[in-house]
Amino acid sequence: MEQEKPTISSLTITGIESKQYPDNKQITLATNKGKFKFNQKKKGTGEITKAYEQFQKFDFQIGDSVEVGHYSKEETFKNEKGEEITYMKNTLAYFATADENTPKTPDNTPEAPSSPQNAPQEPTGGVMTEINEIKRRLDALEGQEEKPLEVIQQEDETQEEKKDFIDSIPF
Repeated sequence: MEQEKPTISSLTITGIESKQYPDNKQITLATNKGKFKFNQKKKGTGEITKAYEQFQKFDFQIGDSVEVGHYSKEETFKNEKGEEITYMKNTLAYFATADENTPKTPDNTPEAPSSPQNAPQEPTGGVMTEINEIKRRLDALEGQEEKPLEVIQQEDETQEEKKDFIDSIPF
């Protein structure tokens, strides 16, 4: 039986997680198109996977847009309530935009300011994704002091000028 070819997709990385196992490491990339996982080592042989090698070499970061080769397979499991859950399992095979001619990302690249407005948007769906987004926003707000709003009234404006201004606003 011939092995299917990976699907090529363009993704934007919105989160990176790493999970260490006794004899392997799994990397999960949260993206604008769902989660994509790959291992450090191939099962059986223990060789370093192409995806992990490229991920280390090119130092992909949150906010990077990449093209990847991946396999997608619908899977199901039963949760703790006994309900059957169906999901799409995405296994990343390699980064299609990275090859031996792609330069490594320099370590001195300036980072964008971390603010809720400039931060990459995480994909919707999944309780953990929503919790992480709320946590990220709270962390960004932490330490900012609350400032009362000030009402500024210009002395030289007449009531008629104010009315004209308000009437000029399209509703």
